[in-house]
Amino acid sequence: MDKLTRFIHKAFIKHFQNHRCVCSTSVKIRLWQSFLLFCLKKKKMAKYSKGAQEKVEKVMHEKKNGTLRSGSGKKVTSRKQAIAIGLSEARKNGAKVPRKPKKAKPVL
Repeated sequence: MDKLTRFIHKAFIKHFQNHRCVCSTSVKIRLWQSFLLFCLKKKKMAKYSKGAQEKVEKVMHEKKNGTLRSGSGKKVTSRKQAIAIGLSEARKNGAKVPRKPKKAKPVL
């Protein structure tokens, strides 16, 4: 757990200890599960290098001009696909591009 998660966890526990919550244990468990899901869904901004930014910018211009093609040779019309192609090419050239984050599994 990172610092923010630990802080929220302590606040959550203090709340139930100080207020002597009259809700049942099952309600407390459901609240705790929703808190854990919230912590798993937190997203951090990705850090991209200047080279990666320039590569994506170049690919987006190609998409707008209609000259960007996917691996199969079809014209790319999706903005997301164009960005993915740009990041992939930047990775191949050795630019600093973080990996695609894996999906977090909920803890129940």
